[in-house]
Amino acid sequence: MAGKLMQDTRPGLRLSGALSASAPACPFLPPSRWDWAGQGVCGHAEWFQLREGLGYIDVECRLDGPNPCHIDLGQEYLVMGFVTQGWAKWSTSAGLVEKVEAGQWFTMPRREFSLDRTATDGVVLGLCICSRVMASQLSELSPQGKVSEQLRRYTSSGARIDFAGGQMDAATFNLARLVASREGSGLRRRLRIEANTLTWISELLSHVESLDSAGESALNAADRDAIQLLCEHMRHDPGYEYSMAELCQLSGLNEHKLKSSFKRIHGKTTFGYLRELRMDFAASLLKEDRLSVIQVANEVGYTNASHFARAFKERHGLLPKAYQCLHRRSA
Repeated sequence: MAGKLMQDTRPGLRLSGALSASAPACPFLPPSRWDWAGQGVCGHAEWFQLREGLGYIDVECRLDGPNPCHIDLGQEYLVMGFVTQGWAKWSTSAGLVEKVEAGQWFTMPRREFSLDRTATDGVVLGLCICSRVMASQLSELSPQGKVSEQLRRYTSSGARIDFAGGQMDAATFNLARLVASREGSGLRRRLRIEANTLTWISELLSHVESLDSAGESALNAADRDAIQLLCEHMRHDPGYEYSMAELCQLSGLNEHKLKSSFKRIHGKTTFGYLRELRMDFAASLLKEDRLSVIQVANEVGYTNASHFARAFKERHGLLPKAYQCLHRRSA
């Protein structure tokens, strides 16, 4: 079933008519689809009516110019979303710029919003669209927590809420990727999306409640940009021996803020992240088979061969020499 494209000049999508989270759900109806390209905006989206009061939109979008991608839900809903690839930025109703990237969740009440910028390769978003009745039912799954509070406030008349977001744990992120998977078709795919969406929401409620009880604060867009910039520096030169002082200088964050923000975003320390970058770079060098194992170790900042071998096996499951020989035989 083809969805309704924007009728004005703005590229994007619009829910209309029967495409509403409040409409009755029928598992045998095919998803509604949108495809758009032009004005520096290209994208694809699918709408699944999961239950009465709950829909899911799978969005893939890339912006190559100044024009935004507009999403009109037809009426206000509570959006519970996640990012599985890339990143996107938009402005909130309070005039703040928010950025979400792979591995992050977010909630916000919206009728419409525009993606103002995306990663060079675009962004893949999953948007769970909740009516007030559904939001009230979901809030009962968890008595406390940031998401539950958003759900309850959304169902309270006159309560003002805006954007909230944070980092998913590994289990919640894996569920998000299952929801966003485009494998399969027809009824089987729709039922899989419904089951995984409900499980993802349940995991999100549980995970974010545990974060709130630990007193962790939400990250703002500036912190996320600083961490992204730092990661770009490390990816550009993974063999460099960074000190914590240099990492703080590159990110513009103090040591405490850098450590806590990096762990929230990537689920690992800065040096753990750097070690993985080095081992992935080492793997690419070993596949090329131009350098010896010792030379590869030196290229990624290791002077001790045994330490390099231990770190490489932890990352790739094989010792460096075995990895090199395996890819030499398969070449």
